[in-house]
Amino acid sequence: MLQVHVTRRNGDFLLDVGFSVDARQILAVHGPSGSGKTTLINLLAGLERPDSGRIVIDDRVLFDSVKGIDVKPEARRIGYVFQDCRLFPHMSVASNLAYGRHRDGTRVDFGHIVALLDLEPLLRRRPGSLSGGEKQRVAIGRALLSGPRILLLDEPLASIDQKRKEEILPFIRRLRDEFDMPIVYVTHAPDEIDRIADRSIRIESGRVCADSVSTTEEVPDLAETGMSLLGVIWAHNEQTNLTEISSPLGRLLVARRPEPPGTMVRIAVGAARVDAIEHTDAENISALPLRANNS
Repeated sequence: MLQVHVTRRNGDFLLDVGFSVDARQILAVHGPSGSGKTTLINLLAGLERPDSGRIVIDDRVLFDSVKGIDVKPEARRIGYVFQDCRLFPHMSVASNLAYGRHRDGTRVDFGHIVALLDLEPLLRRRPGSLSGGEKQRVAIGRALLSGPRILLLDEPLASIDQKRKEEILPFIRRLRDEFDMPIVYVTHAPDEIDRIADRSIRIESGRVCADSVSTTEEVPDLAETGMSLLGVIWAHNEQTNLTEISSPLGRLLVARRPEPPGTMVRIAVGAARVDAIEHTDAENISALPLRANNS
């Protein structure tokens, strides 16, 4: 389990967040640009130092401002996958992967990682000849070969087209099932959250403003609803008494919801209404707030 409560001030901006992530759980962190998402995972990785707080993985304390504990980044055993991959261009894929092997004796089976991420056809190639999705798979493989206790992914699919994204999302989901470790996944995309996250938190102005877990409770029978997906409340229209939701299907309008903008909801779309949504169709869509995780 990963347990976090940290603060970090940068000028007028104050990040003050706390949460926990269970093993074999993907936590999606989302929110507007400048809200503190990347700062948060840099604090976890040790690339930036909190002003105060505590970071613990299982029974190992990585940072404790009261006790003066601050484990160096290279000793934290945290796998970090950046948006731009950061592969060595002069090395083959095999050499990039081998570089990730941890120096403290931790053993992760090279062949298993290669098979898991379907990297065998790429081993002799160099990063310059790879697609965006292939580069990200190599970057993930390199991070896994370091023997991490948690995996951090900072918007890994932000610069990848939809086709490549569809290729790599199943690999990320598979990591949750294969490795007994928490995964923290930063993203702006509701469809990515819907596809892979077990839980999500939304950060705004440096604070957690929404904490939701995936659940099948309260979701209507899909045989009747047609489809179910995640969305984020974008705005309320007081004149029409409708709520606008940002979703993988685009902009959806539903009957006025009580939750504030930024709240993640699960949307059930009627089978007969899987098409363009007009103002008068709001009664054909239901939006249900996801249950908050109070653990």
